[in-house]
Amino acid sequence: MKVICILCVYNEIDILPHKVEWADRNGLDLYIMDNYSTDGTWEMVNEMKIPCSRIDTGGAFDTRIIEKAKMQIVDNIKPEWVIHNGADLFHFYDKPVWDFICDVDKQGFNMICSDMIDVCRTEKEDYEDPFHYKYYRYSKPVTFVFKYIPGVKIVGDEIVYPVEAKVIKYGLMVNFGRTKLPEQRKELLRRRRKAWANGLDDRFGRHYLREAAQQFRWRAADLELLKGSRYNKFIKAYLRIRDGSSV
Repeated sequence: MKVICILCVYNEIDILPHKVEWADRNGLDLYIMDNYSTDGTWEMVNEMKIPCSRIDTGGAFDTRIIEKAKMQIVDNIKPEWVIHNGADLFHFYDKPVWDFICDVDKQGFNMICSDMIDVCRTEKEDYEDPFHYKYYRYSKPVTFVFKYIPGVKIVGDEIVYPVEAKVIKYGLMVNFGRTKLPEQRKELLRRRRKAWANGLDDRFGRHYLREAAQQFRWRAADLELLKGSRYNKFIKAYLRIRDGSSV
């Protein structure tokens, strides 16, 4: 069964190797859309021989253009299942992602909903490996994994499904985006402002404004410790496979 993890990237050269390894260990086919990165991401993707293409949004972080292009690519590939994703988003279950999707497919589900947490860089943390960061905050449940049929649309964080959604809720999605440096987050906000000026609904991405008010910095005292949390078991299971370590 073909499960495609499709993502759009802009200047993700730091986290991309971790994403590629995660996809490989979870039995997933990656497809990467590059939004004209300037840090060598596009060159890295090509060197790794990952299926890819470029998408021009005129320097704006405009999800309308990106989401439409994503589904055009998916419609051409016609996989059995799709993971709508970003370079800094990682899904975890109690078994490899491909295996879990096969199980839920046999059970008749067509969507998977998981809790999403944001892992955050705190005052004294600076790691090359995103899995070394220790603190998180709960975000919300998200449904980014779905069985492909023609007519599916992506609108922000929602999958608009053309038939009845049969959803199983399980697992974890970790957003490592808040481990980026403040300068990187400021650039994302600049690109999102440009998209708003171009007509993107300004409800999409308003969290950048809230985070800008705190200088894109997080205090450990305001967060939860990942170790010992109910979510840590999913990440530990992956790390045991990746390098025999735990968090």
